[in-house]
Amino acid sequence: MEIYTLLKLESIAICNLPYNRTVDFWYEWCYLDHIDNYLWRFKWFGIISDVYAIRGKIWFYDTNKFYPTLGLDPCMFKWAYYGIFSCKKADKLSSDLLKKDLTDLYSELLIQSARCDAIDKNSDYLEFIQDKINNYDTENLKKLNEEVKLLKHKNQQLQNDNKTLKNTLFTLRKEIHKLESDPSRTEDEKADAIAKKIYAMMPDEVFDNNKSSYNFSDIWDRFSSETRADINRSIRFFTEMDSIDIALFLMIRNVEREMAHHFFEPYQSSNIFNKVKGTLCTKKKYLKTHEALSNNMNHPTMGNIPFIGRALQETAALEASPVINAFSKFLKNSRIPFCEICKSIDTYRVGVNKNKIVEIRNIFAHGNDDKNNTYDKSSYMDVSKFLYEPPIRILFRIIIYSKLKS
Repeated sequence: MEIYTLLKLESIAICNLPYNRTVDFWYEWCYLDHIDNYLWRFKWFGIISDVYAIRGKIWFYDTNKFYPTLGLDPCMFKWAYYGIFSCKKADKLSSDLLKKDLTDLYSELLIQSARCDAIDKNSDYLEFIQDKINNYDTENLKKLNEEVKLLKHKNQQLQNDNKTLKNTLFTLRKEIHKLESDPSRTEDEKADAIAKKIYAMMPDEVFDNNKSSYNFSDIWDRFSSETRADINRSIRFFTEMDSIDIALFLMIRNVEREMAHHFFEPYQSSNIFNKVKGTLCTKKKYLKTHEALSNNMNHPTMGNIPFIGRALQETAALEASPVINAFSKFLKNSRIPFCEICKSIDTYRVGVNKNKIVEIRNIFAHGNDDKNNTYDKSSYMDVSKFLYEPPIRILFRIIIYSKLKS
C-alpha cells in the first residue's frame, strides 16, 4: 500500500510539474524499471494511464530530453506500450487514438534503430510492438464478444427470472385466496400474512434497486430496505404481470410501514412514551386509538392512522388518553404536518370507483370476489401519484417530518 501511495503521488507530480522537472520521476519509472517491477506487475493501470493521458508516449522513451548520454534504449518503447495498454484498459483515451499511437510507436522505434544500425539488435522489441498492432483489433473484437456474451447471459437470466415470476404467480394467488377466506384472521392479520407470502415466493434477485427509475432519487436511501424492495416488487407486478391488486397492496403497505418507521417506532422508543405506557383511556370513543399507540408489539395500521390524526386535534382525546397526549407532545413541530398526512391518507380517492386508500387495502385482505372490478390501472397510477408526485407526495412528507433520529 505504501508503494502504491508513493507511485500515485508521483504520477500526480508528473502530470502537474513542468516537463523538464519530471526527470527524476522518469529516471525511477523508466530507467530503474519501476513501471515494470511495480505498476505493471501489480496491474496498477490507472496510475500509468494518468501519466500517459497527460504526457503521451514520448515521455516514456524521451532519453534525449532527460539523459542524452544514454542513447536509444528500446526497452523504454515497451514502457510506452504499457501506457497505451493502460489507457485502453482504463478508457482514458479513444481506441482509435491509441491505435495510432501504437503504430507511431513502432515507426519511431524502427527509425531510431535504423539510424543507430540496431534493427537486428532491437528486433525483439520491434516484433513485440508489431504483434500488439496486429492483435489490437483482435483484442477489441474479443472485448466486444465478451460484452455480447455478457448481454446474452443477462438476457437469458431475465427470461428465466420472468418465467419464474409467472410460474409463482399462479401459486401465489391460490395461497392468497386461502388467507382471504380465513375467518379466524382480522384484516390486519390477513394483510401481514399475505405480505409474507409475497416475500417468500418472489425471488429477491430479480429486483433492481435503481432509485433513479422511480422518482425517489433524493429520499430513496431514507426509506427502509423493505419499502425499497416493495416499490420494486410493485412495479414488476404492475408492468410485467398486470397484477394490479398485488401491485396496489404492496404500494399501500409502504405508507403503513414508513409511518411506523418514522413516527410510531420512534415514539414507542422514547422516554415520554415510557412514562405513560400502561395508562388507561377514560373515553370509549378514543380507546382503539389509545390502544393502537400503546401496543409497541404491533404498530398502528392503515385503518388506525386517520383516527390518530383526528384525535391529536381534539382536546377531549388529549384529556382522555395520556398516550395520545404524550404522542402529541412527542411530535412537537411535526404535529400539524403529521395530522395533515393522516388526513390525506383518509380523504384521498383512487380509481374510477374513488375508493379510499384504506378501502383498497381492506378489499384485498377481505378477498372480495368482485375486486377485479374495483381495481383498475388508474387505481395504481393514482396511488403512485399519491406516494411521490406533487402536490401530496405522501412519502416525501413522511420523510421530511420524520421523528426518526438521523
